[in-house]
Amino acid sequence: MSVGALLQCTAFGVPQMIVGRIVAGIGNGINTSTAPVWQGETSKASWRGKLVIIEMIMNIAGFSLSNWVTYGFSYIDGGVAWRVPLALQFLFIFVLYGTVPWLPESPRWLISKGRVEEANHILAALESTTHDDPRIIAASNEIQYAVDYERQNSPSWGELLRGKTGKEGGTCTMRRLFLGMGAQAMQQLGGINVTSY
Repeated sequence: MSVGALLQCTAFGVPQMIVGRIVAGIGNGINTSTAPVWQGETSKASWRGKLVIIEMIMNIAGFSLSNWVTYGFSYIDGGVAWRVPLALQFLFIFVLYGTVPWLPESPRWLISKGRVEEANHILAALESTTHDDPRIIAASNEIQYAVDYERQNSPSWGELLRGKTGKEGGTCTMRRLFLGMGAQAMQQLGGINVTSY
């Protein structure tokens, strides 16, 4: 995201701006697709739904803030009118740089890599208990079972895309994939970014 933001802020032509938008979009896509998964894997069950909602509220608040900042700077002449609003992305990027190194790894990811003891300590810290607590052992065993089950029963990418999953197959995966992609494409082709940027 920071590379894309830098390319956009320093753009002196449309091609550089387009490349910057693409790079920032990929970075933001990675961020917004991994954050909810990590959040779900590192939060108490009673908080998961609330945290996902808070994340969506923050996304909408950020979108609204960017619109108001852009509107405010539209009254200024010159390159400052669009460079400063684009540069304000760095405030949030620096927050990520400052906080992400201190966040715990996902216990599920650790268990999938064979680092069960580390995962148990993180699970215990998240629940404010010790790693030998029966609830932590049960949660760790449940995650281990899920990871093992997925390894043994996961279809290949080819089978997944052809819809050959499960005992009966025919899950219409490609249809679902194109429906999801089509909805996102229609949002972009409908011109939402014309009004939001």
